[in-house]
Amino acid sequence: MTIEKAKRAEARLRSSLREAALLRAVAPLVLVAALSCPDATLAFDKQLGVGAGGGYSQLFRSGSSDPLSAHGVGATAHISFGLTDTFGITFAGGMAWFGGYVPVIPASTTDENGDPITEHVNGPEISELTVWDLEIGGLYAIDVSRVVPYFELGAVLARVAEKQAAAEVVDLEVGMRICLGFDYLLLEHMSIGAAVGMDTFFTGQSQYGSRFLFLARLTVVWDLRELGRGDDTE
Repeated sequence: MTIEKAKRAEARLRSSLREAALLRAVAPLVLVAALSCPDATLAFDKQLGVGAGGGYSQLFRSGSSDPLSAHGVGATAHISFGLTDTFGITFAGGMAWFGGYVPVIPASTTDENGDPITEHVNGPEISELTVWDLEIGGLYAIDVSRVVPYFELGAVLARVAEKQAAAEVVDLEVGMRICLGFDYLLLEHMSIGAAVGMDTFFTGQSQYGSRFLFLARLTVVWDLRELGRGDDTE
Protein backbone atom coordinates (compact mmCIF):
# COMPACT_ATOMS: atom_id res chain seq x y z
CA MET A 1 0.00 0.00 0.00
CA THR A 2 2.83 2.37 0.82
CA ILE A 3 4.31 1.84 -2.63
CA GLU A 4 0.93 2.49 -4.30
CA LYS A 5 0.42 5.69 -2.29
CA ALA A 6 3.89 6.86 -3.28
CA LYS A 7 3.14 6.15 -6.96
CA ARG A 8 -0.16 8.07 -6.76
CA ALA A 9 1.57 11.00 -5.06
CA GLU A 10 4.27 10.99 -7.73
CA ALA A 11 1.62 10.93 -10.48
CA ARG A 12 -0.22 13.88 -8.91
CA LEU A 13 3.05 15.78 -8.62
CA ARG A 14 3.89 15.18 -12.29
CA SER A 15 0.37 16.27 -13.29
CA SER A 16 0.74 19.47 -11.25
CA LEU A 17 4.11 20.19 -12.83
CA ARG A 18 2.65 19.71 -16.33
CA GLU A 19 -0.25 22.04 -15.52
CA ALA A 20 2.15 24.65 -14.14
CA ALA A 21 4.33 24.42 -17.26
CA LEU A 22 1.24 24.75 -19.47
CA LEU A 23 0.11 27.85 -17.57
CA ARG A 24 3.57 29.40 -17.93
CA ALA A 25 3.45 28.76 -21.68
CA VAL A 26 -0.10 30.05 -22.17
CA ALA A 27 0.13 33.13 -19.94
CA PRO A 28 2.22 35.24 -22.40
CA LEU A 29 -0.21 34.37 -25.22
CA VAL A 30 -3.17 35.42 -23.10
CA LEU A 31 -1.41 38.69 -22.24
CA VAL A 32 -0.69 39.44 -25.90
CA ALA A 33 -4.28 38.64 -26.84
CA ALA A 34 -5.59 40.91 -24.10
CA LEU A 35 -3.41 43.79 -25.28
CA SER A 36 -4.12 43.36 -28.99
CA CYS A 37 -7.87 42.67 -28.70
CA PRO A 38 -9.42 45.43 -26.61
CA ASP A 39 -12.97 45.08 -25.33
CA ALA A 40 -14.20 48.22 -27.10
CA THR A 41 -15.38 47.92 -30.66
CA LEU A 42 -14.67 50.46 -33.37
CA ALA A 43 -18.06 52.18 -33.07
CA PHE A 44 -18.24 54.69 -35.92
CA ASP A 45 -20.51 57.28 -34.28
CA LYS A 46 -18.59 60.31 -32.90
CA GLN A 47 -15.25 58.69 -33.78
CA LEU A 48 -12.50 61.09 -34.85
CA GLY A 49 -9.74 59.47 -36.87
CA VAL A 50 -6.44 61.03 -37.95
CA GLY A 51 -3.93 59.02 -39.91
CA ALA A 52 -1.63 58.48 -42.84
CA GLY A 53 -0.88 55.81 -45.37
CA GLY A 54 0.79 54.91 -48.62
CA GLY A 55 0.67 52.55 -51.52
CA TYR A 56 0.41 52.09 -55.27
CA SER A 57 -1.03 54.53 -57.79
CA GLN A 58 -1.78 54.03 -61.50
CA LEU A 59 -2.69 56.73 -64.02
CA PHE A 60 -4.80 55.87 -67.06
CA ARG A 61 -3.95 58.00 -70.06
CA SER A 62 -6.94 59.23 -72.09
CA GLY A 63 -7.06 58.05 -75.70
CA SER A 64 -4.05 55.78 -75.36
CA SER A 65 -3.65 52.23 -76.58
CA ASP A 66 -1.44 51.65 -73.53
CA PRO A 67 -3.60 52.82 -70.60
CA LEU A 68 -1.13 51.51 -68.01
CA SER A 69 1.38 54.12 -69.11
CA ALA A 70 2.22 55.63 -65.73
CA HIS A 71 2.53 53.88 -62.41
CA GLY A 72 4.08 54.98 -59.14
CA VAL A 73 3.87 55.24 -55.37
CA GLY A 74 2.10 57.72 -53.16
CA ALA A 75 1.43 58.89 -49.61
CA THR A 76 -1.75 60.25 -48.05
CA ALA A 77 -3.02 61.90 -44.86
CA HIS A 78 -6.65 61.79 -43.78
CA ILE A 79 -9.13 62.98 -41.17
CA SER A 80 -12.51 61.29 -40.69
CA PHE A 81 -15.43 61.83 -38.36
CA GLY A 82 -18.46 59.62 -37.75
CA LEU A 83 -21.72 61.56 -37.82
CA THR A 84 -23.80 58.47 -36.98
CA ASP A 85 -23.17 54.75 -36.57
CA THR A 86 -23.27 54.45 -40.35
CA PHE A 87 -22.40 57.77 -42.01
CA GLY A 88 -19.35 60.00 -41.72
CA ILE A 89 -17.23 62.57 -43.53
CA THR A 90 -13.59 62.49 -44.57
CA PHE A 91 -10.94 64.97 -45.67
CA ALA A 92 -7.78 63.71 -47.35
CA GLY A 93 -4.71 64.97 -49.13
CA GLY A 94 -2.00 63.11 -50.94
CA MET A 95 0.90 63.07 -53.33
CA ALA A 96 1.89 60.44 -55.89
CA TRP A 97 5.18 60.24 -57.75
CA PHE A 98 5.59 58.49 -61.09
CA GLY A 99 8.89 57.81 -62.77
CA GLY A 100 9.78 58.81 -66.31
CA TYR A 101 8.18 57.02 -69.22
CA VAL A 102 7.42 57.35 -72.93
CA PRO A 103 3.65 57.52 -73.54
CA VAL A 104 1.91 55.86 -76.45
CA ILE A 105 -0.48 58.32 -78.09
CA PRO A 106 -2.85 58.21 -81.09
CA ALA A 107 -1.82 59.94 -84.31
CA SER A 108 -3.95 60.54 -87.41
CA THR A 109 -2.49 59.50 -90.75
CA THR A 110 -3.54 57.85 -94.01
CA ASP A 111 -3.10 54.37 -95.39
CA GLU A 112 -1.73 53.42 -98.81
CA ASN A 113 -5.10 54.18 -100.39
CA GLY A 114 -5.25 57.64 -98.84
CA ASP A 115 -7.95 56.75 -96.34
CA PRO A 116 -7.61 58.31 -92.88
CA ILE A 117 -6.48 55.95 -90.12
CA THR A 118 -5.28 56.28 -86.55
CA GLU A 119 -1.93 54.89 -85.51
CA HIS A 120 -0.37 54.83 -82.07
CA VAL A 121 3.14 56.21 -81.80
CA ASN A 122 5.53 57.16 -79.04
CA GLY A 123 4.90 60.63 -77.66
CA PRO A 124 7.40 63.04 -76.10
CA GLU A 125 9.33 61.50 -73.21
CA ILE A 126 8.16 62.51 -69.74
CA SER A 127 11.02 62.60 -67.24
CA GLU A 128 8.83 62.93 -64.13
CA LEU A 129 5.14 63.01 -63.28
CA THR A 130 3.59 64.05 -59.95
CA VAL A 131 -0.01 64.31 -58.75
CA TRP A 132 -1.09 66.30 -55.68
CA ASP A 133 -4.72 65.89 -54.63
CA LEU A 134 -7.30 67.06 -52.08
CA GLU A 135 -10.54 65.23 -51.35
CA ILE A 136 -13.71 65.83 -49.37
CA GLY A 137 -16.17 62.98 -49.22
CA GLY A 138 -18.77 60.95 -47.42
CA LEU A 139 -18.38 57.55 -45.75
CA TYR A 140 -20.83 54.70 -45.33
CA ALA A 141 -19.49 52.22 -42.75
CA ILE A 142 -20.69 48.94 -41.26
CA ASP A 143 -19.50 48.38 -37.67
CA VAL A 144 -18.65 44.68 -37.32
CA SER A 145 -16.91 44.20 -33.96
CA ARG A 146 -13.33 45.45 -34.49
CA VAL A 147 -13.62 45.35 -38.30
CA VAL A 148 -15.28 48.28 -40.08
CA PRO A 149 -15.73 47.94 -43.88
CA TYR A 150 -16.65 51.20 -45.56
CA PHE A 151 -17.65 52.78 -48.86
CA GLU A 152 -16.35 56.25 -49.74
CA LEU A 153 -17.61 58.73 -52.34
CA GLY A 154 -15.96 62.11 -52.68
CA ALA A 155 -14.95 65.06 -54.82
CA VAL A 156 -11.29 65.39 -55.82
CA LEU A 157 -9.14 68.32 -56.92
CA ALA A 158 -5.86 67.15 -58.46
CA ARG A 159 -2.75 68.99 -59.65
CA VAL A 160 -1.04 67.01 -62.41
CA ALA A 161 2.51 68.08 -63.29
CA GLU A 162 4.54 66.61 -66.17
CA LYS A 163 8.22 67.38 -66.63
CA GLN A 164 9.24 67.19 -70.27
CA ALA A 165 12.45 68.15 -72.01
CA ALA A 166 11.23 71.64 -72.85
CA ALA A 167 9.26 72.63 -69.75
CA GLU A 168 6.94 71.54 -66.97
CA VAL A 169 3.26 71.23 -67.88
CA VAL A 170 0.84 71.72 -64.97
CA ASP A 171 -2.90 71.06 -65.16
CA LEU A 172 -5.74 71.04 -62.62
CA GLU A 173 -8.32 68.28 -62.68
CA VAL A 174 -11.68 68.05 -60.91
CA GLY A 175 -13.13 64.62 -60.45
CA MET A 176 -14.86 62.00 -58.32
CA ARG A 177 -13.38 59.31 -56.07
CA ILE A 178 -15.01 55.95 -55.34
CA CYS A 179 -13.32 53.80 -52.72
CA LEU A 180 -13.86 50.52 -50.87
CA GLY A 181 -11.88 49.68 -47.76
CA PHE A 182 -11.81 48.43 -44.19
CA ASP A 183 -10.30 49.37 -40.84
CA TYR A 184 -9.34 46.94 -38.06
CA LEU A 185 -9.06 48.08 -34.44
CA LEU A 186 -5.57 46.85 -33.58
CA LEU A 187 -5.37 48.66 -30.22
CA GLU A 188 -7.88 50.70 -28.26
CA HIS A 189 -6.99 53.93 -30.07
CA MET A 190 -5.27 52.63 -33.20
CA SER A 191 -6.56 50.94 -36.33
CA ILE A 192 -4.94 49.59 -39.49
CA GLY A 193 -6.64 49.18 -42.83
CA ALA A 194 -6.49 49.02 -46.59
CA ALA A 195 -8.50 50.44 -49.46
CA VAL A 196 -8.83 50.35 -53.23
CA GLY A 197 -10.25 53.27 -55.17
CA MET A 198 -10.66 54.98 -58.49
CA ASP A 199 -10.47 58.68 -59.37
CA THR A 200 -12.32 59.81 -62.49
CA PHE A 201 -11.37 63.24 -63.87
CA PHE A 202 -14.07 65.26 -65.60
CA THR A 203 -12.44 68.50 -66.70
CA GLY A 204 -9.99 66.93 -69.16
CA GLN A 205 -7.29 69.55 -68.66
CA SER A 206 -4.50 66.98 -68.53
CA GLN A 207 -3.98 63.90 -70.70
CA TYR A 208 -5.15 61.57 -67.91
CA GLY A 209 -8.73 60.46 -67.48
CA SER A 210 -8.60 58.36 -64.33
CA ARG A 211 -6.40 56.95 -61.60
CA PHE A 212 -6.37 53.68 -59.64
CA LEU A 213 -5.32 53.62 -55.97
CA PHE A 214 -4.34 50.86 -53.56
CA LEU A 215 -3.45 52.11 -50.08
CA ALA A 216 -2.57 50.75 -46.65
CA ARG A 217 -3.15 53.13 -43.76
CA LEU A 218 -2.73 53.63 -40.02
CA THR A 219 -5.26 55.69 -38.05
CA VAL A 220 -5.30 57.03 -34.50
CA VAL A 221 -8.88 57.00 -33.21
CA TRP A 222 -10.55 59.04 -30.47
CA ASP A 223 -14.08 58.44 -29.20
CA LEU A 224 -15.37 61.95 -28.52
CA ARG A 225 -18.21 60.53 -26.42
CA GLU A 226 -15.67 59.14 -23.95
CA LEU A 227 -13.97 62.54 -23.75
CA GLY A 228 -17.31 64.13 -22.92
CA ARG A 229 -18.06 61.55 -20.23
CA GLY A 230 -14.63 62.18 -18.72
CA ASP A 231 -15.38 65.88 -18.42
CA ASP A 232 -18.73 65.14 -16.76
CA THR A 233 -17.14 62.93 -14.11
CA GLU A 234 -14.79 65.71 -13.12
